Amino acid sequence: MTESIQSENSRDAYARALPNTEAARLAIVRYIDGQRAHGATCDEIEVALGMRHQSASARITELRRGEKIEAVGKRPTRTGSKAAVYVTPRFARKVQKGLELCG
Repeated sequence: MTESIQSENSRDAYARALPNTEAARLAIVRYIDGQRAHGATCDEIEVALGMRHQSASARITELRRGEKIEAVGKRPTRTGSKAAVYVTPRFARKVQKGLELCG
């Protein structure tokens, strides 16, 4: 009985969170696309959109799996660590052709 209730609670929580995750994915894609071939790191997305790292990172993973964004290189974050730079597919082609460099 407890397992059934937990399952139902999990499904309810998932259903409530779904619109938020879809909105976050859309906001991230729009932000990255707006950065054109310069792209954006997860750190930059977190700052620009006011997201927590866990949320931004999870949505970025989903977007990569769905081929909505691509990693094209790396550049330093605010802490100096190297981080992947993401662009939308239309700008990935430009970066790959060397028309504009990231970072």
